Amino acid sequence: MPRKKKPSLGKAIMNLVASALSIEGWFTKILGLIKAEVRVTSQCLIWMVIFAVFAAMLGFSLWALLLIALYLYLISFNMGFYLPVLIIILLNIILLLLVTFKINHLQKKLFAKKRL
Repeated sequence: MPRKKKPSLGKAIMNLVASALSIEGWFTKILGLIKAEVRVTSQCLIWMVIFAVFAAMLGFSLWALLLIALYLYLISFNMGFYLPVLIIILLNIILLLLVTFKINHLQKKLFAKKRL
């Protein structure tokens, strides 16, 4: 019966070095994938911010045009110049309060503590 060879220290070190090199290759591949993903995500985020600013500008201009149209409509009833302005200011305050309450409600709903 042939004798079994004892595992040598040199062979164990060679196996360890080979596995370390293969792990290093995995790490470089994973880091490359992470870098590519971060690059794509950052570009998408930048475009989202640009489009959000553009949408906000369009929304503001639309709201300003609606208020101007409302002002001209109220002036046509011979209310004077100050009463339509007061009505528009009150309308803005009411809408601001409604939006604030809705945001507060959504924030409480979003960050509500889960009960077990």
